[in-house]
Amino acid sequence: MPSLLVLSNFLQLNQQKEELSRVWMDFHSTPTGGRERE
Repeated sequence: MPSLLVLSNFLQLNQQKEELSRVWMDFHSTPTGGRERE
């Protein structure tokens, strides 16, 4: 099923994008890493 493969790839990319954006927001939110505000 190529559609399943595409879907899994899309979900994987989306998850990586969410993690990257979260790290980006944490990095820019506070100068001390941003681990305090969860």
